[in-house]
Amino acid sequence: MARSFTSKAFVAAALLLAACAPSPVGPGLEALKGQNIRTAINYLGYPDKKQTIVGDTVYTWSESGGYTSSYPITDYDYGEFEIDGRRGIYTNTTRNYVSEYNTYNCKIKIATDERDVIKSTQASSSGGGCHVYEPAFEKLLMDFGIPLEATQ
Repeated sequence: MARSFTSKAFVAAALLLAACAPSPVGPGLEALKGQNIRTAINYLGYPDKKQTIVGDTVYTWSESGGYTSSYPITDYDYGEFEIDGRRGIYTNTTRNYVSEYNTYNCKIKIATDERDVIKSTQASSSGGGCHVYEPAFEKLLMDFGIPLEATQ
């Protein structure tokens, strides 16, 4: 009888745990409401786009890209055999590497009133794209005295 095990489950579990890490983006956007747009620009840098919609000014920050990640897949085979009446045990380990191309994007929109006061915020992300803004929002929350743990 032969059996085969693989490290695929381990890799999937590691990726799932990484996705559960708390993000400061949402709490940081909430903290910006009621602030002047210059506060957001001080933390996030200049926006990529500015437009007027129904009397509000909407500022947009965008980030996108891609990367290749590689990880090993290890298969372990073992079993028993019998040849010409002689019995034995065999083991075999095979390691292959799988590469995947991953993409990410993030769009942060901040709307202000006629006095440049932030009235609404919005973020959309895929592939963890807003991770590039996390250090800026961590600093913002720290400067505002809001602990990240309290925002969970």
